[in-house]
Amino acid sequence: MMTQLEGPIVDSLYDMALLSWHEQLKPELPLLQGAPPRDQVLTTFQTQSFLDLAKDFPVTITQLAQEMNNRGERLPSHNPGNPHWDDDLAGEMLRMQSVLTPSKNEQLMDLVAAHLSMFTHLLYFLMVHVS
Repeated sequence: MMTQLEGPIVDSLYDMALLSWHEQLKPELPLLQGAPPRDQVLTTFQTQSFLDLAKDFPVTITQLAQEMNNRGERLPSHNPGNPHWDDDLAGEMLRMQSVLTPSKNEQLMDLVAAHLSMFTHLLYFLMVHVS
């Protein structure tokens, strides 16, 4: 599940996290300073990368993912312990589409099952080895 929060609510959540965090943060998180006025802030849906991706959605993103996967350039999945951060929402959407778009000898159901069961195996591992 993907959640995108923007605007003043992010400042509030950030401030609350800084105030209520139990452990001392090392290094400290930067303070939000010099934020542009609300009327000058671009939302995710106004960025050029998102507009390019959304032109012909979902055909554009599916074609991009299919071309990348066929060239052997599938984007790695964002996993616990092995994170892959994207610059924006369009990058995250392309990553997930790449993970779930089958290439030549793959089946869609196999990719979806592997993606969903990855966290089940992680939870089982944690339950067995940590407790």
